[in-house]
Amino acid sequence: LLKNDFRVLRFDTRGHGRSSAPVGPYTLEQLAEDVHGLFVHLGITQTHWMGISMGGMIGQTYALAHPGVFQSLILADSTSRRPPQAASMWGERIRIAQSEGMQALLESTLARWFTQAFRDQQPEAVARIGKGILETPVNGFCGCCDAISKIDLLDRLHEIKCPCLI
Repeated sequence: LLKNDFRVLRFDTRGHGRSSAPVGPYTLEQLAEDVHGLFVHLGITQTHWMGISMGGMIGQTYALAHPGVFQSLILADSTSRRPPQAASMWGERIRIAQSEGMQALLESTLARWFTQAFRDQQPEAVARIGKGILETPVNGFCGCCDAISKIDLLDRLHEIKCPCLI
């Protein structure tokens, strides 16, 4: 829908898709600087940002590090601060991925992301997402889990000056 009015850029975050998946841990600052490097390479000096979950966290981190680049910021299913117990939850997911692989996380992830009704009614869409989960390198998954488990930007959000939709 957006490509009729905007130039749309979708990219694989470090550790996902075809991007490299070095051994982590990663930080949100690193992930934001990966975006900055991509923008510099492509000559993008101003843009709008839409981020879901970790993408929203990267967008907030980027907006704080590079004010003025985003003309607007749209965040969905994201956060700016994790509660203290989140580190242990993400740590458990990291442990499972490292010891059992991504297959061990597949069903619990799909159950968190989609209602049972959706899973029953849209099996092809769920299978496509499931394939992406299984193809995510363990190093990439673990590195990104560590980064998002430590997000703590709430006290700095007032510094983001572009319009935001959350």
